[in-house]
Amino acid sequence: MKHPGYANTYSFIDTVTDWTRNHRKTVLKIITICIILAVSFFVHSSNVKRNDVIVEPSGSTQTDQAMSVGETAPGGALPDTVDTVPIYVDISGAVQNPGVYEVPPQTRLFELINRAGGLTDNADLDLINQAAYVADGDKVVIPVKGGETDNRSINVITGKSAEQTININTADKEDLMKLPGIGGTLADRIIEYRSTTRFQRIEDIMNVSGIGQATFEKMKGRLTV
Repeated sequence: MKHPGYANTYSFIDTVTDWTRNHRKTVLKIITICIILAVSFFVHSSNVKRNDVIVEPSGSTQTDQAMSVGETAPGGALPDTVDTVPIYVDISGAVQNPGVYEVPPQTRLFELINRAGGLTDNADLDLINQAAYVADGDKVVIPVKGGETDNRSINVITGKSAEQTININTADKEDLMKLPGIGGTLADRIIEYRSTTRFQRIEDIMNVSGIGQATFEKMKGRLTV
């Protein structure tokens, strides 16, 4: 004689077996879906573990990026380079304190005049361009009203003399460095550039790495080809 509990169990098993047999396609679909879900979960978990990488900030990365900014720019050109080596200019004539002054590169004449204590009352302002840049080694003579002044010195002040105009196709390194914003590094680049390509116009100097529009504007009045 079978125990009543066993009879109920057998009855349940028989019912499940009969249902499975009658719904075989449905059971296969359920099993297939479960397998797909299991595989998807496993693959997703593996990807998360591989991508879970902590990236620590590196000080050298910022340094390298800062260096690259100074080395290259779009189009292969370098940004404008400004030298910080001081220049020496001799100023005399109608100023309060004539003498040789140490000034930064790209110093304008009016700034040099201020260093020399300012103009005297008899300075002839019509013969000078106070907005002009001065260059290393310049001899600047501020003319006096009604007086005789060396024309060469006046032209140095105005930047119009042939001596102070730099031919960028023929000038040596020392002369190129007299241009505003041009130091030893940029002078070497100009010489290297023209060794293979002659400057056809003064604007072509901006093809030299490191010389952009800003630097060109500062020195274009003293350039010639």
